[in-house]
Amino acid sequence: MIRKRLEFFFTKDFITQMKVFLKQISHYREIISFSLLLSIIANALGLIPALISGQIVDGYLSGRELANSPQIEKEILLWAGALFLAYVLSEVLNIIQNQVQLRFRTSFNHSLQDKLYKHVLHLPINFFNKTKSGELLSRFTNDINQITGLSNQLILTPINALLRLSVILAYCFYLSPWIALLILLIIGTLTILCMFLTKKTRPLQNEIYDKQAVIHGFLSEVFQGIRTVRSHAKEAEEISQHSQRHLDLNDTRLKSNLQIQGIYTLWSFMQAIAAALMLAGGSIMIIRGHMSLGELVVVQFFTAQLMNPIFNILSSISSTQGGLACLERYHKILSEELDNPPDSNRKKLDKCIEKIKIVNLNFSYLPDKPVLENISFTMQKGKTYALVGTSGSGKSTLADLICGFQKASIGNILINGIELQELNKENYIQHLAIVHQANFVFDGTIRDNILYGNTELTSSDLIELCQKAQLHDFIDSLELGLDSYIGENGIKLSGGQKQRLCLARAFAAKADLIILDEATSHLDSINERLIQKAVFENKNDLITLIIAHNLSTIKDVDQVIVLEKGEIKEIGTHEGLMKLRGLYFNMLKS
Repeated sequence: MIRKRLEFFFTKDFITQMKVFLKQISHYREIISFSLLLSIIANALGLIPALISGQIVDGYLSGRELANSPQIEKEILLWAGALFLAYVLSEVLNIIQNQVQLRFRTSFNHSLQDKLYKHVLHLPINFFNKTKSGELLSRFTNDINQITGLSNQLILTPINALLRLSVILAYCFYLSPWIALLILLIIGTLTILCMFLTKKTRPLQNEIYDKQAVIHGFLSEVFQGIRTVRSHAKEAEEISQHSQRHLDLNDTRLKSNLQIQGIYTLWSFMQAIAAALMLAGGSIMIIRGHMSLGELVVVQFFTAQLMNPIFNILSSISSTQGGLACLERYHKILSEELDNPPDSNRKKLDKCIEKIKIVNLNFSYLPDKPVLENISFTMQKGKTYALVGTSGSGKSTLADLICGFQKASIGNILINGIELQELNKENYIQHLAIVHQANFVFDGTIRDNILYGNTELTSSDLIELCQKAQLHDFIDSLELGLDSYIGENGIKLSGGQKQRLCLARAFAAKADLIILDEATSHLDSINERLIQKAVFENKNDLITLIIAHNLSTIKDVDQVIVLEKGEIKEIGTHEGLMKLRGLYFNMLKS
């Protein structure tokens, strides 16, 4: 069992992960070295009181008749002052070292967060489709915290513990090899027992984390779907299930706590045995003239100090595996390929988008399972276009490709004659605006949400945008107007109000291409007409692409593109396609 627990530290995976981790913290080597130096000095000072105590006992309290001498009392007080000074210096250095460590951990944690966040925000949309949000959040919270702690587990804690252990064992060997061997026997027994117990504790700790994640996931789901819960009168059922999940979590916590308490009890028991053995062995050696009383005091003090280094080393061994597992998961996300990574050296659009040409575009999420095939058409400024087709025909995927959220398998998307993949991503996105079917609005005010599209807008600009988005009458009816609070994800707004707010945000971006991805599919006829009016009244300076299920909303567009099973089946105006009496005609009639 011990071999299995330790062989992990000699595997190729461990060495590889260690190289990765050491490379990550190489920028902090000065602060880590300084922290380690402070810790070593503080530990050394922590051992001085034991040596001073032994000196006082041997020099003044044994082997002579105790005399009431002012000189002796003065010397004892000086030794006591030195002892106190060693304690104080040790604690001061520990405080400084802890602050240095805290500064390193917070800085390292921040750099890990920034690096991961920057990478995740540029990952393909498909990554988010296949990754659970709770799992991703766990990388940013638990995993990064565990990685931050690896510097202690792999460097500072083991080095400090081994140095203290070496000093104590060296002193004991100097006094008596038998006492040192006895200490080694106690250390070996403790190591075996703790490895056995921590092996049983770790699965329970992981189970606690998993159950906590499940509870958090369900709570988030229930709070977001509170209207559905209420509408089905499921409050009592949800309360019962939540209670049961917490009971299961508490049972696991109790089991884990019992095992942890067992470890601490064993630890205290072994400390008592070690102290008793040291006292008995030391007393016998004093009687036989092999040890002084002062040296026994030092040995007893060191025996008590001996347990913490051992426990720290064993804890590091146990925690390191979990920390490196977190490091592996962290780098797994960083290894995800960016579909169009940000690059300041790429071309930038020096004018608004006048023309988008799509040539022989193919795309698939999985090999040999095409989602889009041989897509070709052109969009020009000042015109509106509609993508129509049944669910799963590839409409939204095509929109994602045009936005650069996905990378085409084959074919080209030309923006003003420039291949999309050659453009600077941030610069290109600034020319786009998208309004989805289920748009997200932020917790805050109407003003905050519109300004998200463009932070440089004035109040008069905002009013003009709200008029364009057919939202102004609604805002005028609110007491606080643009500064009205709309709640989390716009809970205080109706579906139509939320969509028109998102349309205002899209207009705020001053985009050249606006995409409405089934933006009116769940709205009533009044809100649907308002959004149609907003779109068609502002089309002259834009390329407008509408993805729609409700074909009655696209009769006035300049061109309709009909998709079926990832292919363009028909393309033309509404009137022209109706005369063909083909797929579009049948879709409209049905």
